[in-house]
Amino acid sequence: MRTVIVVPYDKQWPLMFESESSLIQALLGEVVKGIHHIGSTSVPGLAAKPVIDILLEVVGVSELDKCNSVMTRAGYIARGENGIRGRRYFIKGGDKRSHQVHAFAVGDMQVVKHLAFRDYLIKNREEAVLYTEIKRAAALASKNDVQRYCELKAGFIEHHLQLALIGFKR
Repeated sequence: MRTVIVVPYDKQWPLMFESESSLIQALLGEVVKGIHHIGSTSVPGLAAKPVIDILLEVVGVSELDKCNSVMTRAGYIARGENGIRGRRYFIKGGDKRSHQVHAFAVGDMQVVKHLAFRDYLIKNREEAVLYTEIKRAAALASKNDVQRYCELKAGFIEHHLQLALIGFKR
């Protein structure tokens, strides 16, 4: 069973992202058009679940689907869309998850949303601190129910994502 734990920021997270993104780029080659560190581990100083979120921009999800066996050999489990239309989702580490890959075709609005929210939290330290408090409380209240944890954060994310999208430039 997975546990929901929020830990203090770890300076190793960007290095873990760099290492894994190099591996993924080598594995997938021309299918990948962009690799981004997203999620809470991408925001300096922000407490997070210790899972590296990686956003892939790919030439197309059908082309990425052809690479599932390559990702499996690298330790990933393919989960298909996993609740988000147009996404391809991969996890690594099982119950001790270490990485999550969220892949979308180049130009998908989900790419913009993820990058805007990340950049917003980096630029707005007070909001990042508030988000840390919400995440810690949600982790305690959820009692290791990941879906409940996500639900408890959803209001903050929805509100601040709208603010993040105002004037976001890529």
